[in-house]
Amino acid sequence: MGSTHRWDTRRRDQCGAITAQPSWDLEDLIECWTLDEAEFELVGNKPGATRLGFSLMLKFFELEARSPRREDVPKAAVDFVAGQVKVDPGLFAQYAWSGSTIEHHRKQIRDFYRFRTITVGDEDKLIVWLASDICKEEVSRDRLRAALLTRCREDKIEPPTPGQVERLLGTAEAMFERQFTTTTAGRLSAETIAKLEELIDTGVNETVRPHLGAQPRKACPGVRRRFPEFPGRHRSGRPTRQPLTGAVPSLGVTARERCRSAREPSRRSGSVRREG
Repeated sequence: MGSTHRWDTRRRDQCGAITAQPSWDLEDLIECWTLDEAEFELVGNKPGATRLGFSLMLKFFELEARSPRREDVPKAAVDFVAGQVKVDPGLFAQYAWSGSTIEHHRKQIRDFYRFRTITVGDEDKLIVWLASDICKEEVSRDRLRAALLTRCREDKIEPPTPGQVERLLGTAEAMFERQFTTTTAGRLSAETIAKLEELIDTGVNETVRPHLGAQPRKACPGVRRRFPEFPGRHRSGRPTRQPLTGAVPSLGVTARERCRSAREPSRRSGSVRREG
């Protein structure tokens, strides 16, 4: 019987993001891609391409806290892990990246590291957290994406696909802009609001109008159902003009701590079943 791993953030800190690492020397490969006894037990008696593909997915998840795509796995890692599991590295090209087998492998690996799949409720909480805590500090989409993925790792949630991540970020940015506009408008005097409304309605300043009428970012599917206060659109595609008065929509939740210690020693407990 093997051991269930407690996901170790120190390993990723030492090795760095896989996709950002241009090359791997032998020391890095040994540090980041060596299978330990519990991992070998999880690999079990899987044969050939399945054995190699599963082993690489297992080590990739330990480093990145997500399942890889074929192109995410470095060639140097394929060769190094193939030597450990006694499989020809060329067989990696035969590993099936769709279907029931890889879905079963992903579940095995999530369970091994005590992660879970993301839910609609998780997505909603992440959107609100980004809009209320992160977007006001960060304008870079890259840093917003990094914050989202870090939060998923801390909460032991396997992040959504890259396309879903971008839609979540767009929704959070649009929600923040809406909240920011509402808060700012709430601080304006009635006289100022009246003048702004008059400017928009009468078209006195056609130079300013295009900026005032700019379309907000498009929300990801389902956001209007889950966030009723989100601004809508006319059938023509133009944004629905919202009144300048009103209170900031309630966020409904309190943001949790964003960071946990990356130096907490890993521990192993529990057990996993040997998979064939």
